[in-house]
Amino acid sequence: MQMILSDEVIRLLDYAADEAMRTGSREISPDHLLLAIIRDGENTAAECLRRAEVDQEACKTFIEERISCGVMVPYELKAEVTHSRDVSSIMNLSVAGAQMRGSDRVAAADVLVSVLKMEEGVGKTCLKSKGITSGTVSLIWKKLCGAGEEVREANPQNSVLGYVRIPKNNISS
Repeated sequence: MQMILSDEVIRLLDYAADEAMRTGSREISPDHLLLAIIRDGENTAAECLRRAEVDQEACKTFIEERISCGVMVPYELKAEVTHSRDVSSIMNLSVAGAQMRGSDRVAAADVLVSVLKMEEGVGKTCLKSKGITSGTVSLIWKKLCGAGEEVREANPQNSVLGYVRIPKNNISS
């Protein structure tokens, strides 16, 4: 099965590069992915955080206070921003997560679950202090998908967060 990054994940990666530059880094870290999830706000990961009643603004502030170096990387250098090894691992875990739920599309919630599986990170520390783990988000994501259903990207005018529920028996392989 060939995996596809959903539009929301592609947007998150772009926002994560912006967040890295804004906090003074030329390398995207897991914390920049979390900042991108919060910044975007209209993705499956942010919805999972809302349903877990996470104060995303407080989490954003917590991360920024600890990772910002005070000097922004100029926008002209965006092409030089790279992904850290941790972000590469997160993306690989996200693909595996999508496959485990029977999807050919990686969603932002898959990325959030994978960020929370990493060993360390400022954002993970913030979420963990509020009782949010990869397992918590996985359970919420499964509920969002619905029992026996898969979430697929759709026309945003026809669905919440640009996704619709499709019963498994209606999915062609």
